Amino acid sequence: MTMKKTPDDVANEVILTKETSEALVLIVEGYSDEKTFRKFLACSTSEIISSWGKDNALAGITILEQEGFVGVLAIVDADFWHLEGKSPTNANVIVTDDHDLAMMIIHSNSFDHFISEVASTSKMRSFLLKHRRRKMRDILLEVALPIGLLRKYSHEKTLNLCFNDLKFAKFIDKDTLTLDLKKMIQRVLRQTRNSMLDADFLASQIDELCVGISDDPFQICCGHDVIAILGIGLRKCIGSKPSRDATVEVLERELRLSYDSAFFKQTQLYKAAEEWS
Repeated sequence: MTMKKTPDDVANEVILTKETSEALVLIVEGYSDEKTFRKFLACSTSEIISSWGKDNALAGITILEQEGFVGVLAIVDADFWHLEGKSPTNANVIVTDDHDLAMMIIHSNSFDHFISEVASTSKMRSFLLKHRRRKMRDILLEVALPIGLLRKYSHEKTLNLCFNDLKFAKFIDKDTLTLDLKKMIQRVLRQTRNSMLDADFLASQIDELCVGISDDPFQICCGHDVIAILGIGLRKCIGSKPSRDATVEVLERELRLSYDSAFFKQTQLYKAAEEWS
């Protein structure tokens, strides 16, 4: 059984690394982030440590600062910080430009190259014409937006809704990519095991938020959700991939590989990391 990390575990791992190396240490939230940043860092002068979560990264680097350690940087997901007007209070912490690292990649031109490789050209062209859209990215954001708004609503109201291992195929139509809001909320509530929350009330709240939305969807939508929705589309309406080739894990890996340094160097995250170094 795998044990979860604590902030002390993160700090201790950094301390052990610094005892045997003078390399800069980068703390990231998870495995996918580690794989992405490893492409851009010089292995001989830097080390990457996964903290298994934003809170662990932030608390871990605070412990290290109290111990007087230097040369350690944490990169964490912004989540809703940009929308809330928040920024890191710690000079050794920087955040993603968009909601998370996956959304940064989806926002970049690398996503256009990626989707042209994984989708069926004829199916996607037909799908875009039917929906009167020029980019598949726009449709994916529209579908993912209610889920992102529910995540944001849960965050703001401290509902602690559970989105882990959400079965997207249960509430997204594979032929049209239409999201059934009520079904989506019911799935989340079932996983959360909170009988006090009413699905109809939550659906009405999210409907209202969707109608009056003015915030940047790249700050609201979660990359994991967008990729899961894309996977459903690639199995039917914009592709013919077997399920095993359209999982979130497979698509995240392929998306990571498509993201090169030219796109990364255009980001505020890169500029902030360069300034820090």
